[in-house]
Amino acid sequence: MANNSSPGYKALFFREAALRQQAEERQQQADELQRQAQRERDQGRERTRQTTFAELIQYCHNYFSRSLRAESPSHSTTGKIPPPTGKCCPLQLLPWTDCAVLHPAMSTDAAAGWPAG
Repeated sequence: MANNSSPGYKALFFREAALRQQAEERQQQADELQRQAQRERDQGRERTRQTTFAELIQYCHNYFSRSLRAESPSHSTTGKIPPPTGKCCPLQLLPWTDCAVLHPAMSTDAAAGWPAG
């Protein structure tokens, strides 16, 4: 009768277990690469998709609502600033006193004129 505990069977068993472990690791790596590629595709689609009008308004609101901050003098304009010859330039800025009343209505009217989506 054959002896089941012979070194040949044990070696084959351990070799098979090691191969199975390596195959599992390769499969996990392949799955992770596939998930990463899918994430990158999704991010690319999100970056290049068309922005809706409502999103544009929201992004503008978020961006323009941020507080202004002064930069260091090294980032400032140096020398003389040329006059705005041939360019539109306000001569006087006046406060918009009824902005809080008119602005929401104008935003609603503008958004109503654009298709959703």
